Amino acid sequence: MITRVPSVVHQSRLLRLNIGELLAVATLGALALEPLLGSLAAGSFLLFGLLLLASQPMHSLSSLVRYWPLLLLPAYCLLSTLWSDFPDSTLRYSTQLAVTLAIAIVIACRVSSESLLRGLFCIYSLGIVLSLVIGRNSDGSAWLGIFGSKNAFAAFVSVFAVISVGVAFDKGAVRGLRVAGLVGAVLSLPLLIRAQSAGALAVIGPAVLSVLAVMLIRRLSAPQKLVVLAAVVFAVLVGALVFATYGTQLLGAFLETSGKDSTLTGRTDLWRTGLTLISDKPFLGVGYRAFWVKGNGPAEQLWAMFGEPSGAGFNFHNLYISNAVDLGLVGLSIEVALIYLTASILVVLAFVRPTHVVAALLGLHLLLILRSFVEVEVFFEFSVRTVLAYCTVVYAAREFLHWRATRQVPLSSRAYLARGTA
Repeated sequence: MITRVPSVVHQSRLLRLNIGELLAVATLGALALEPLLGSLAAGSFLLFGLLLLASQPMHSLSSLVRYWPLLLLPAYCLLSTLWSDFPDSTLRYSTQLAVTLAIAIVIACRVSSESLLRGLFCIYSLGIVLSLVIGRNSDGSAWLGIFGSKNAFAAFVSVFAVISVGVAFDKGAVRGLRVAGLVGAVLSLPLLIRAQSAGALAVIGPAVLSVLAVMLIRRLSAPQKLVVLAAVVFAVLVGALVFATYGTQLLGAFLETSGKDSTLTGRTDLWRTGLTLISDKPFLGVGYRAFWVKGNGPAEQLWAMFGEPSGAGFNFHNLYISNAVDLGLVGLSIEVALIYLTASILVVLAFVRPTHVVAALLGLHLLLILRSFVEVEVFFEFSVRTVLAYCTVVYAAREFLHWRATRQVPLSSRAYLARGTA
């Protein structure tokens, strides 16, 4: 009887863990496969997400308390209701954002990063298979898959490519899953070419190379890592200087080579308008999700200028401009801190704790940063990229704290032994 009790407890723990993983995968799958589910996507996300929170309520509450700084952003969005020109919209969307981010934090605290990476690979693989089976072309050339636009399909494939490379390096996964990850990584390139998205092709290379670089760092000695780190810092500084000096010329040359519109299909006009709006309300903004609202004069003018129906989904195609219009420089500062502090932690972990999970998270985060200058993927409600961004923050913080703890243990152990010997 005594020997059976641990077995029962062990099985119970496994059962709870599997339920958490299952609910987390279902929650993320509802958002990732939104083109298929349509209006059911948000409802399914809330259903599975709230079930996840309710399955271990005390653990969920403690997770939110532990990572309370991550709730500053939704709290500020809720606060912006006070000065919003459309308070009803701001209150509704900011409440939905708060629930979305709360679920993201609980997912990261309930499910290990390794398990979530494997679950994401299964979700995105399903989306790729469905795109190949029932996908369609936009005009006989660019591939749309199951999505409404080639850019959305290209963004989906880009995330799939990074996840696939990470899974291919997962030594804890079964051999078949690692092989599938390798196949997915190889398949991603022709799919991106088929989507005819120059932007996606431009950013996927650095993202995948960052994953491979982290896995290569694992084989280096400590002095070699320092040399590589110094080279990376130098390259980043030189790149930033070159971009600041010749960014416009380089962008023009790239667009000319790829045969794209020099205005990035009207994005530069949107950016100029957005900067003007920011100058009107620079610190607090107009309120969360209070610009692209029916009846708002500047938004109506932009919809008409670009031939979009009033109330259509639209944005400034630049994360910093778009979110600064809504939340001002105060809200944008919170978002920039979330994005770039997490990136800094992941870079540190790439050298001190290089694992396939750190590599994949760094690749996904770099992909988010590179796309942030031409798209708005975060932070808004019912968005799989927003959920993944918040999960990345939690995983990065946890990995960093764990690394710090493992460094301190030997020091304390040696001090304890020294006292004992004395």
